[in-house]
Amino acid sequence: MTTSTIAVDGVEVKSTLVGPQIVAAIESFGLDSGEAPRRVVYFFDVIEDVRSQGPRRPLRLLTAGVILRLRRRPNGRGESTLKLRPADPHRLIGRWAAGTKHGGEYRIEYDWAASRVLAASLDADLDKDLIDEVVKGPTAGG
Repeated sequence: MTTSTIAVDGVEVKSTLVGPQIVAAIESFGLDSGEAPRRVVYFFDVIEDVRSQGPRRPLRLLTAGVILRLRRRPNGRGESTLKLRPADPHRLIGRWAAGTKHGGEYRIEYDWAASRVLAASLDADLDKDLIDEVVKGPTAGG
């Protein structure tokens, strides 16, 4: 069996915790929950029309490996993230390849939740007004 090594910019470990698990995790890492940055997180996707005659894909972007996320900090500012997960390493070429000179707003990393998955993500800072406009959604007639 042949394995290949893919360069990455980092590793992100993901875990879902509930109830007492949260307190146990904070204590095991020696963290202070009072210092933890609080954020409101929004995920965006297209929900399939239930009247559609095609195959059911309840979350079209997630099914296609695309994640669109907004995070709002307590001061109202925040960032947007576009993530390809899983990312195809053969399509990440040139300045998009891991290990190349790219700004901190773009990175290639492994996301570990149930399994290790290569992900490529691009972040952009957003001001409060733009986040409010996006979260509010389209207005009637506009």
